[in-house]
Amino acid sequence: MKRILYIESHFGKGGINKITSVKANYFVSHGYDVHILCTLAKEDICREGMYDERVIQHKIGQERLDSLLRIPLIGRMLRFLYARFMHLWIILKVNPDIIVSTQQYLEPLTVVLLSFWKKRVLEFHGWYNDPEITSASTKDKLMFRFKFPFYQIVALTQKEAQKLHQLTGNPAMVIPNPLYTAKEKKSDCSNKRAIILARFSRQKNLLNFIPYWKQVQDKHPDWTLDIYGSGSQEKETYQLVGSLGLNTIHLHPYTSKPMAELEDSSIYLLPSIYEGFPLVILESMSVGVPCIAFDCPCGPSEIIKQGEDGYVIPFLDYKAFVEKICFLMENDLIRKEMGKRAQENIKRFNIDSIMNKWVDLFNSL
Repeated sequence: MKRILYIESHFGKGGINKITSVKANYFVSHGYDVHILCTLAKEDICREGMYDERVIQHKIGQERLDSLLRIPLIGRMLRFLYARFMHLWIILKVNPDIIVSTQQYLEPLTVVLLSFWKKRVLEFHGWYNDPEITSASTKDKLMFRFKFPFYQIVALTQKEAQKLHQLTGNPAMVIPNPLYTAKEKKSDCSNKRAIILARFSRQKNLLNFIPYWKQVQDKHPDWTLDIYGSGSQEKETYQLVGSLGLNTIHLHPYTSKPMAELEDSSIYLLPSIYEGFPLVILESMSVGVPCIAFDCPCGPSEIIKQGEDGYVIPFLDYKAFVEKICFLMENDLIRKEMGKRAQENIKRFNIDSIMNKWVDLFNSL
């Protein structure tokens, strides 16, 4: 029985936390000994994923790290040493066969060098997909040269794998995120409701997209756009919707029941400027909701089958995006047929198929 240690930054609301819990639960239910190390644990933040009780959890508390910083003169050095000591102590205590790090900064180089004999996997979730990042920083270049060779690098899409290979010189294998929900209920795409589930952040591009909804609202005032989320641009988003008089946009707090909201919708919109592998597209398609997304790096073009179960729009072509929204609103039969195809096509990402790729990787290390 292999012992796996997942390392993640904190328990929160993001897709990385959610998908890590899915993988951990899958492996523990298939006989693996699974541990989770949360390197920046906060007592007041709930876990997004509901972990199986057999998954053993460890943490390095954010509060303790912050308290060390407040010590005059030597606080920063104490924090530095404490974080690395705790990393190494937990790794040696757990004694995993394989370490899976979900972000490239979570394991300090000193920790890797002091436990170099451990087999390691590094997952990339789209950090270098931001179009504004045209080259690697000096710090990243050092990681590419001295740290990343200790890992088997895993990317979520073919495009990301190619970019990582160009940046790091290290080959990256592709394992997409799995579809982990098996929904019997689905949308019939008859409700005049479009939906977005997203953080209010630059990446999700809501502030740039929302003004274009005015064109949709003028043509189809009987349709609504419901947006669920929270984030750094939350206040600006609410102010923008109000100032533009977009009374068919309804803003809601982050929801812990996204599938129920998707089942009640007929079109999913993803105007992001970059992604890793958007789980929400899989979730939407699994309940028969067709998606419209920008061809951002990376993910949508490797999930959506163009014109069959949704639309991938040329990057930041807002006019074309609006046209496809209106087209689906105006063509009930096409929209409903796309929804049926979406639910069928997305089965290629079923959890057993994807997790078998992880099993094969672990067995090969």
